[in-house]
Amino acid sequence: MSVIAAQAYDYPLPPDRRRLALLIIDMQRDFLEPGGFGEALGNEVSRLLAIVPAVKQLQAAFRARGLMVIQTQEGHQPDLSDCPPSKRERGRGKLKIGDQGPMGRKCLRQRQ
Repeated sequence: MSVIAAQAYDYPLPPDRRRLALLIIDMQRDFLEPGGFGEALGNEVSRLLAIVPAVKQLQAAFRARGLMVIQTQEGHQPDLSDCPPSKRERGRGKLKIGDQGPMGRKCLRQRQ
């Protein structure tokens, strides 16, 4: 049986690997780093980067075992045609989705 080393205890992988996946949600700079969209929304982001090395290790462990890794990333078209107005206007920060910030335009897709 395969095991993922973890704290407070190791995690034994289920025998049916077809039913197992690692889901990584929104681990992107715009949500995690100072100057990003997360901070613009009023979130305290100073401690968020501490989890990145652990996520990378877990991702590498899954890939080394040939297990499924699914990653999500929020990103909209440059013209915001796929971003509902209610989502664009949310938050109390100065910057909205699509606005220019220190890291580029907020929550837009980098690659097409």
